[in-house]
Amino acid sequence: YRSRWEIELFFKQLKQQTTIKKFFSRDEDGLKNQVYLALIAQLLTYLVKLETQSVLSSLTIQRYLFASLWEASELWETRIRGKPTESK
Repeated sequence: YRSRWEIELFFKQLKQQTTIKKFFSRDEDGLKNQVYLALIAQLLTYLVKLETQSVLSSLTIQRYLFASLWEASELWETRIRGKPTESK
């Protein structure tokens, strides 16, 4: 029972710290892949935050990146840095 509780606490923390809300596989390899991808995405978001020296939260940066996925990188970079965007 003790190890099961520790596993439950681990998955609870994992869901709170990453964007994983639902596991799409019951297979061990599928779970590993989903966890690795979520951690990579979180680390890349953190690197964007460090590189741009943004004061925005990681969640806000993730939302900007997702919303401007198909836009030029200069647009989302200026949004994250906090500079006003220029109208073209």
